[in-house]
Amino acid sequence: MEAARAWARAHPVVADSVLALALLAAALVSAHVTVEVNQAGSPSYRPPATPTVVAGLAATFVPLAARRRWPLGVLLVCTGGFVAARVVFESLEAAVSVLALGLAVYSAAAHGRPRWRSPVCAASVAVLMTELWREVVTNAPPIENLLVYQAFTLSLNLVLLSAMWALGAAVARGAATPGSWASARRSWKENVRPGPGGPCSTSGCASPASCTTWWRTT
Repeated sequence: MEAARAWARAHPVVADSVLALALLAAALVSAHVTVEVNQAGSPSYRPPATPTVVAGLAATFVPLAARRRWPLGVLLVCTGGFVAARVVFESLEAAVSVLALGLAVYSAAAHGRPRWRSPVCAASVAVLMTELWREVVTNAPPIENLLVYQAFTLSLNLVLLSAMWALGAAVARGAATPGSWASARRSWKENVRPGPGGPCSTSGCASPASCTTWWRTT
């Protein structure tokens, strides 16, 4: 497990690309199941074309591959992709998409620039909740407890997005707090480089090569 974490830290784009593709695959399965359920409930239902569904979901999930490199931009693109998928491409998948958006919100709050991360997160959550509200009103099922259903659906999504925002903000605060391990590790990497006269001569590293390996994977 520790080796996997070290590899993911050393190759963030590759690790995030694998995660994005895994979530996209899960979303495609979820979308297929959703279409089958709608067809079973209403024989007159006409699902969107498969290329349209794939394009809409890809617009939401693929940007996650760069979530740690450009966290704020990725959140904005994922938000726009989600709205486009629902409005333009008529995608019906919601469960996995909301998880992906929560991950994008977390990444923006944890890794985004301090000046912009809160406004970007707030704007994105507001846009997402507005779109979800439009959906639960426009596509309201004919049930007796409609208001309860709508309130529960919106509240659940709001709690998830807010929790991911709060978690990311807590990670960012921990990284910026003097004396924390994350802050100390970041300071060491910013100010110390392996090599002649570097930490290998004083820290007890077995060799410059082992010191370099440690520095690159922490």
